[in-house]
Amino acid sequence: MTYFKILTGLTVLLLVGSGVAQQRYGLEIEVNGDEVAWQAEEPATKQGRWLVAEERAVVTFVGGRLELTLTDLGRYDLAHVLATEFERQNDDRYTFRATVRHHDTGWDEYADAFRIVAATPDSRVDNGLRELLHPHVDEQPFTRSQTGVSAHGTVRVEARDLVDGYGGSAIVIDLDAPPFAGRETGAVRYTVTPTAPE
Repeated sequence: MTYFKILTGLTVLLLVGSGVAQQRYGLEIEVNGDEVAWQAEEPATKQGRWLVAEERAVVTFVGGRLELTLTDLGRYDLAHVLATEFERQNDDRYTFRATVRHHDTGWDEYADAFRIVAATPDSRVDNGLRELLHPHVDEQPFTRSQTGVSAHGTVRVEARDLVDGYGGSAIVIDLDAPPFAGRETGAVRYTVTPTAPE
């Protein structure tokens, strides 16, 4: 919102839009191999099977959420996590895999890391950073793993690129809640496809 003061001393309220039109996206989410229902958090909405949003959207599903950076779809200037899997080695020790997409162009610009971090104050993660030591120009998307991750609670899996840092789409899962609690393995993957503008 922008306020303008006019000569008479009255204040006029002018609503200024973001200038970005809402877009419809096809969205499918799989958890542990099965397609699941999802809900959009405001200001994004769900219309039937479509996600309607502008630049970013948060989408929830049983056991987690997606934090989507929609304006970068197709370009992948940011590093996006498209899927994640985990294997539980013991109570709080895991191997995580992340499938990352980024328009790596070479040594000057590439996805150089992904990490698993605590997503809530009562969660904990140690040894969650996986450095990626070279570009993946001809391997997109690519999947890499981080072993020996100590984790408890709700975690975010996010990727970083050498130029822009973090900011691409991320996946959040609650390791201690259904459908992940007590499982030896778990997985989340999604596909999002832009359609005609609203």
